[in-house]
Amino acid sequence: MSDISTPDIVLRPLDSLDADHFKQLSSAPPCGGQVATLLLPMEKKGAETRKNRITFKNALGDLREQLEALGMKQGKLAVALRGLAPLDAPTHAFWQHQREGLAMILREDGRIDCFGLPFRPDAYVHLGETPYLRPLARLIGGFEAHVLVLDLDRVRLFRATRWRVEEMELQHTPLSLAEAMATDDPEKSLQQRTVSSSNLGGEGGATTAFHGHGITGDETRRKRARRFFEQVENGVRATIGKLELPLVLFGPDDEVGLYRSLNHHPKLCPGDIRFNASHLDRGRLDTMIRDWMAERDAAQRTKNLESLHAGLAKGGALDRIDEIVRAADNGRVSTLFLQTGARRFGVVDAEGATVHPQPEPGDEELLGRAVRTVASQGGDIHFLAADAMPDGRPAAALLRF
Repeated sequence: MSDISTPDIVLRPLDSLDADHFKQLSSAPPCGGQVATLLLPMEKKGAETRKNRITFKNALGDLREQLEALGMKQGKLAVALRGLAPLDAPTHAFWQHQREGLAMILREDGRIDCFGLPFRPDAYVHLGETPYLRPLARLIGGFEAHVLVLDLDRVRLFRATRWRVEEMELQHTPLSLAEAMATDDPEKSLQQRTVSSSNLGGEGGATTAFHGHGITGDETRRKRARRFFEQVENGVRATIGKLELPLVLFGPDDEVGLYRSLNHHPKLCPGDIRFNASHLDRGRLDTMIRDWMAERDAAQRTKNLESLHAGLAKGGALDRIDEIVRAADNGRVSTLFLQTGARRFGVVDAEGATVHPQPEPGDEELLGRAVRTVASQGGDIHFLAADAMPDGRPAAALLRF
């Protein structure tokens, strides 16, 4: 998705956040004052996109009511709202090019930040001294990997998370067997290289099994495929540099087995995704990769939940909000678990945090504070349904020490 612009308003896709960017977006404006945050679910296709403007208008009505209740009906933020007037046009292209969700941040100086989100947030309008971006914390961290899609007709390399799949260019590398054979003599190259048995099968030295149709039906084609994948392996190593991320292989059994026997990546994932990608368009391939990444994130979340339950039983975890906020401020939270949509208000001072049954003047949203703090410290954050939280609590935290 490219940027969608209107005067003074630019919609930017947001697929990932590091801790520093999240902290920057969540911080109070340098000149102070109130900040309005609109989190809105969006429609992406066809006539349904007409609902987007209505959702936006309802959110603006909610915001104006909040301003009026605080006696700010004629304040700077109310004046700044006029900057959103161009979006009220029924046929504005802005509403026809949305993603799953929209985050809008409006400040008293008139600055407007708009981000297209890869997930569908609950509709929420917030008015406070800092932007309310807690739901965006799900874009921080998570499993990230390089994904190599193996196909004798077209090899592709991606960098992927649950939310983003970005294709990378394999420079100076043939991308198909036909291209490789046009510029290389496979027989001569094969005589110069012997694959040691310790490299066969990838992790653990397991034997690679070739079966089915494809490259194993013709010995000459198999030798050519081996030489082609040697060139691909060199290109992958040159492209991804220091090999910091895991490498995942997608492709048919024969191709994946052969490439695994040639690969030297120190973080080659033991599990492969076996399928023929030759008939898939880019959209379908992106979906398959994101689904697999989401499964990995879910597996890590399950593992962290098991650690949380064990920690609650042994004193290595917390489920009281005041204690969680204080532990986060002291850098003690490694993993934060939040009930999706839950909010708790209160104050934080030198004595700790106080949670109020109902929001009071001067309160801040404490779970949002905990998210900002834990994210800035590099901790993990999970959003869960109420029935997945320990005893249905709004928050819980696994401690570092």
